[in-house]
Amino acid sequence: MPRAMDTIAGAATAPGAVATALTMAANDTLQVRKAKEDSRVILGAAWSRTQAVGFTQIRSPQFHDNTRAVRYRNTINQPYNMLPPGAGQPVSPLDTLIVEMTGSAVAGDQEQTALQLLYEDLIGVDGRFATIEEANTNIEDLVTIEATITAAAGPNWTGSEALTAESDLLLGERDYYLFGINFGIACLAAAVRGPDTGFLRCGVPGNVTDHDITSFYFYYLSKYYNAPWIPILNAANKNGTFIEVLQDENAAAVPLNLIMGLVRK
Repeated sequence: MPRAMDTIAGAATAPGAVATALTMAANDTLQVRKAKEDSRVILGAAWSRTQAVGFTQIRSPQFHDNTRAVRYRNTINQPYNMLPPGAGQPVSPLDTLIVEMTGSAVAGDQEQTALQLLYEDLIGVDGRFATIEEANTNIEDLVTIEATITAAAGPNWTGSEALTAESDLLLGERDYYLFGINFGIACLAAAVRGPDTGFLRCGVPGNVTDHDITSFYFYYLSKYYNAPWIPILNAANKNGTFIEVLQDENAAAVPLNLIMGLVRK
């Protein structure tokens, strides 16, 4: 089945104590993509980066209720997945989600949220993903791709650069597992996008505290959902595969490492 992972994001500017709808990043939409009939689509992860305490809520008439539904409290500058690992929230194709945030009331402050939608069978997209069993069996070597992404102010994905612009170390036409991303500076998220991801973003929360979680984020995602969610990237596509980040209004550059594993032939 053509699996797909789609990481979308947006921001609410100085919402204060009033639940304020996100302004989505350019080309991101809260409308769930059209999936094959009877296939499963879930909101597999959601996280926020804020500059003041508050909450994020994700709701829809298709959820348990359209008043609060999924609400979580935000910790300042600590983007973690706030959904139960391996459970997630089922979503309906073509439904438009409503995401609202509270937080800082300081003019210009961006409070940001990312959602990660997992499609079991997405029409027109065919991402390449592995299970943890496949990765455990077939990994040959670990390799780290290093980059410093120059971000612009959010709420858009910016700083797009080719996978190997700063670390052209990948071998020939070999496949690589992408386990996760290690961050030097906090951001809402970093994502990889290219032919092997169906040109959708495979994103990781930009947390600088728990490197063990972010560095192996996709490994854990695959484990918790008991499904293939470890992206597979081919070195032949390195010039057409891009790293992007989403920063707040302060637009700090993001040094990061992609943690990858060479797939055994």
